[in-house]
Amino acid sequence: MNQQEMFVYDDQNRRITHTDFNGDYSVTQNDVMGRTQTGLYRSIRPPQLPWNVKLG
Repeated sequence: MNQQEMFVYDDQNRRITHTDFNGDYSVTQNDVMGRTQTGLYRSIRPPQLPWNVKLG
């Protein structure tokens, strides 16, 4: 059985989504100028992240 789960973390200017289907974090962050930056982070298991987590 192939089930896809989605985990979403949202704060004032950063949105972190994770799906165990491909094992990637997708991070969308707005910088101080209002521009949107998106990054991809590899992961083995679903994230257990505090709100103030730093990815990079």
